[in-house]
Amino acid sequence: MDLIEVILLNYRYKFRRLFWKEEFEMQPNGRDERRVMLATALVEVSGLKIKSFDEAWKVLSPEVLPTPILHRVFLIYKGKQPDTRTYTTMSLYRAPETSAYGQKLDEEAAIVGTEADAATKRMEEQFGKKELAEAAEVDRQILAGALNKDPKTKDSHKFRGAMPKIEDEDTAPLGGFKVRPNA
Repeated sequence: MDLIEVILLNYRYKFRRLFWKEEFEMQPNGRDERRVMLATALVEVSGLKIKSFDEAWKVLSPEVLPTPILHRVFLIYKGKQPDTRTYTTMSLYRAPETSAYGQKLDEEAAIVGTEADAATKRMEEQFGKKELAEAAEVDRQILAGALNKDPKTKDSHKFRGAMPKIEDEDTAPLGGFKVRPNA
């Protein structure tokens, strides 16, 4: 740990560097904040080790060290501290322009649409009209069975195993959470 030395007349004051957390936790309690900070940082005076805050406060009290001199000692103490470290980031994410991004979304939607059309066409070629009609009839039977009255509750329109068609409304245009009403 590097000590900051301040020479004043025949005395050598040695201070340690305070961490930012120590500086924020200091409680001046009506005392001069500069004196409190220097008393907290004081380690030794001309070879005499300082063991507690009270001893340091006695050395730096207003009766021993006048305020103008203390101000100069404080400036020297702060001026001799090493530069604070700063951190930078590199290669920040740069968002595309809004118009270019919208155009890219439109192109991707068109590609997905053509792929879906191609898949539908392949399904129609693979399965004939007869099979598609049979699948539609099975769907109608499932829905009709679901709409029958439930013998336990005697309530009609109970969907058992089938769900009603939900209209997809754009209630959250920015992709947020959509609240669907209970059917």
